[in-house]
Amino acid sequence: LMLEFYGVQLHWLGHAGFKINYNGKNIYIDPYNISNQTDKADIILITHSHYDHCSLEDIKKIVRENTLIIVSADAQSKITRLPFKIDMQIIEPEEEMQIGNIKLISMSAYNKETNFHPKEEGWLGYVLKFNGIIIYHADCRESRSRRL
Repeated sequence: LMLEFYGVQLHWLGHAGFKINYNGKNIYIDPYNISNQTDKADIILITHSHYDHCSLEDIKKIVRENTLIIVSADAQSKITRLPFKIDMQIIEPEEEMQIGNIKLISMSAYNKETNFHPKEEGWLGYVLKFNGIIIYHADCRESRSRRL
C-alpha cells in the first residue's frame, strides 16, 4: 500500500513497518518481514526492542554502510551486532533532532491498560516534519501527545 502527497511517498510494509521516501531519502520505521528487493535505507527508526520492531534479519536487508539508525535505549545492543559501519544514535522520549531538512521528534509510547508496552521502558513513537508535512508513527495504543 502506498500513498503519495506533496513529494512524499509513504509505503506501509505490514505490521508496524513503514518506508517513507522524501527528497531521494529512504526512511524506514520498524521494518519487519520485508522483501529482499527493498531499497537500501538512509535512515532507520526503531521504536523498541521487540523482535517485530527491531528485527536484525530485516534491518540487514536494507542497511548499508553509514546508514543512520535511531533507536530507543533498549534496542541498542541488538543494533551493535550489525556487520556494517553504521551511525547509531540513541534517542529518549521527548527529544528533537534535525537530520538535514527533516525534523524528528520522539514521543513516549506505551500501553495504559496492559503491561505489554509499559511506560517505564521509554519506548518511542516518532514525529517527522518536512516539506510542510507531519507524519506521526505511534506503535502503542496510547501515546503522550504534546503540541507539535
